[in-house]
Amino acid sequence: MKELIKELENVLLTSKNPIFNEMDRDDEWKFQEDILDNFQYCKLPCIPELMELYLWKTGCNDELLYDLSEDETVNNLKLSSFGNYASFIESTSMFVEDQLLDMRFANDKMLSFLFSGSIEYPILIDLDSNRETFKSLFLYWPELTHSEKPVMIYDSLSTWMRTIIECYKRGVYSIDAQGHLVSNLLEEYLLSKEINTKSGYWSLYV
Repeated sequence: MKELIKELENVLLTSKNPIFNEMDRDDEWKFQEDILDNFQYCKLPCIPELMELYLWKTGCNDELLYDLSEDETVNNLKLSSFGNYASFIESTSMFVEDQLLDMRFANDKMLSFLFSGSIEYPILIDLDSNRETFKSLFLYWPELTHSEKPVMIYDSLSTWMRTIIECYKRGVYSIDAQGHLVSNLLEEYLLSKEINTKSGYWSLYV
């Protein structure tokens, strides 16, 4: 995972994506103990891949997740076409709220991880170690997936990161003069399907 994080950092810097400097919302809490405390409060495992990711960059604030800023430039800062990952405090706080509301995601030990402009359509990570899909990422967006249940979109955190890295390296992603992410969606979907062989989402479209 450390090697993937280094590769991701390199492609973000090379592409001059301004999101790189906006991904450390909770940097004052960037300590292993603080991260573990948040996950333990939720009674969720903080898997090693997540820990390494948060110790690199703690994640984004709500303006970069839910398109809340009045500044469209801010709303269009993206790590990938599927958005940005939430800070660990944001994700675990949301999990606690979902538990209080008896929401299905929390009951299923699925943590909201990635957002692309809407709180209603998260990409979740499966943190139930008893399931075969443990550590896989799922998209909940019924209008896109034609399913009321989350659909697997990335086989793991590692393949999610590898997909993003390859999109930058192969020119599928580029950054325009305003700092906005531009994607060749067909090429992105084909590449994502190639890397994430267990994930059914991509076969819905390519």
